Amino acid sequence: MTNHRPNENGNPVWEQIFVLCLPRSGSTLLRLLLDTHPAIVCPGELHLGKLAESLYHSMYYSIGQLLEGSETERASWVAQQVKADIEKFMKPYAEAKGKLIWAEKTPANLAHADLLKRTFPRAAFLCLYRHPLDMIRSGFESTRFGKLKFDLWDYQSGCDFCIEQSRAQLDFEKANPERCFRLRYEDIVKDAARALSRAFDFLGLEPDPTIATAVFSTKHESGPGDPKAEFASRIYRTSIGKGAEIIPLLAEVSPTTKKKLERLIVEIGYPPIDLSSSGQDNWSQAVDSAAFDSSTVASVEELFRTHFPAKLQQLSDLKGSVKFLVKGSGGGAWTLNFAQQPVSIEPMNQEADCTITIRSEDLIKLATGELNVGECYLQAKLRVTGNEAIAISLGRALFS
Repeated sequence: MTNHRPNENGNPVWEQIFVLCLPRSGSTLLRLLLDTHPAIVCPGELHLGKLAESLYHSMYYSIGQLLEGSETERASWVAQQVKADIEKFMKPYAEAKGKLIWAEKTPANLAHADLLKRTFPRAAFLCLYRHPLDMIRSGFESTRFGKLKFDLWDYQSGCDFCIEQSRAQLDFEKANPERCFRLRYEDIVKDAARALSRAFDFLGLEPDPTIATAVFSTKHESGPGDPKAEFASRIYRTSIGKGAEIIPLLAEVSPTTKKKLERLIVEIGYPPIDLSSSGQDNWSQAVDSAAFDSSTVASVEELFRTHFPAKLQQLSDLKGSVKFLVKGSGGGAWTLNFAQQPVSIEPMNQEADCTITIRSEDLIKLATGELNVGECYLQAKLRVTGNEAIAISLGRALFS
């Protein structure tokens, strides 16, 4: 099977891929899935839109002013130079990875979409959407724990931001239908292979039916993005539908803004919802969360006595010691010593190279897959002191 479907000249249909989206829309998950495809390399957030804007400005108002010709001709020449400069490092990067095409997923690229379109005339745009209420809720969660580069001060500003940015994305998509393909986060989460098969067809690439499982065994370069996706061992559905929590809090939002948000929800392709009421009655139509059964783990002690030893049986490259301070019901102190084989796990409060503090219910949710390590970090549900590298390695071993 070939990695791409060439056009009539034998060349790839597209030369670059840009993901257009808002923050907290699932772009890191999409990035990892794209990076898993044998023809695509997709690193962490590179802010190529901002780079292109800066290069264009500097070139246009320096060497560009010395060029003869019309303003349109000067602008076209400068855009070609910007493209060449960016390709100087992106093209060799893709070739070094054995990939045909590179992709970029920085959410801030949305503000530079028009320039990217002009600078990269053979670039495709994947327009990623997520249910606005889930996205707004996630934005506030990230702001609260300092994981966004900007602050959402109240729900009025949060709704305004979502509407304004989504409108810009929809307008770009409508103005460039031949270069845009729409994806929804919920569709990717429910069936990644199916959702992406049509996207790959649009990109002129062969679909990869194993992509949803291969993504977690594929090595990806580290880079800026959502740590929840970076630490995941499978595709989670737990964040779908959590926007229902903020519906009662939208009382502070103006009726005009609520109506705009209701129209936006429908335009993106979600079922209508009445935000003037509690909204709970028809919210269930818009989401399909997966249920998790944490009854498979009865207690924190069972985790340390049975589940964790089984997980760590084959782990031989981890050195040092880790102490868990588990708060709440059934909690206590447990120390793991990797100097011994098999790993020594004792219910003791000993000195350790790293200390992880977490509540008992959250630790059980990690073990059963209802939470992942990145989600706990984002929500400040765990605290790490000491050697963080050990904590990261242990987290991947225990909760993947």
